[in-house]
Amino acid sequence: MQSADSGIRLTIQAGTAEITIDRPAVGNTLDSRALAGLTTALQTAERDGAVHSAVLRSGVEAVFCSGGSYADPEQPGRASPDYAPHLADCFEAWTARSFPVIAVVDGAARAFGAALALTSDLIVATPRASFGLPELSRGVVPSYAIALLRTRHSSQFVRELVFSTEPVPWRDVTTDPDNVVRTHLERFAAIGPDAVRAAHRTLTAIDGALDLDAVHRIAADGVAEQLRRYDEGRADQSYLGL
Repeated sequence: MQSADSGIRLTIQAGTAEITIDRPAVGNTLDSRALAGLTTALQTAERDGAVHSAVLRSGVEAVFCSGGSYADPEQPGRASPDYAPHLADCFEAWTARSFPVIAVVDGAARAFGAALALTSDLIVATPRASFGLPELSRGVVPSYAIALLRTRHSSQFVRELVFSTEPVPWRDVTTDPDNVVRTHLERFAAIGPDAVRAAHRTLTAIDGALDLDAVHRIAADGVAEQLRRYDEGRADQSYLGL
């Protein structure tokens, strides 16, 4: 299954939902269409009670995801009016899912892409993997990346990513990511979807005990401001590498 024009591919087999970001022409950035495609993939997996877990990976060499792109797919150079609502939907689908996600990171994870990777339940990183929030270097405040990261990580860790703007490596790496993923999936399959999802819901509820709705409202207000700055030429997204 692939959402039209989104570059997001979903396959479900033997209880595993495999979600692939495959947008080579734009460095695996997530524009409004791609965010909608990712949301659809997450919602489809959520509705399938046989799914015990998901694998999120890239179909592009040496890059995981470069982040969210404000640009309107129909009017390049202008911010998409669909970006904010589709980003909000993606945030909701990601934080509300009841199944764990394994992120396979074999390259650069940046901006909102880094937030997705770093808030996955298991991270399988290769020596090429790195994670960073470069937005502030171009006058962009990454409100949704901050909000998502704070559901899993300490304030100090997130502050270091935001204010340094520099990429960092992951603490544990492997040269055989497929074998590591296979081991995790075999464990989840043996446990079964009901127990795996119940454990994930418990962990998520505890992580969100500080009021996730309030965090989401702050992030939504922040991205609205960044889109205004983008349209006014007061910030740019050259950190996406496009």
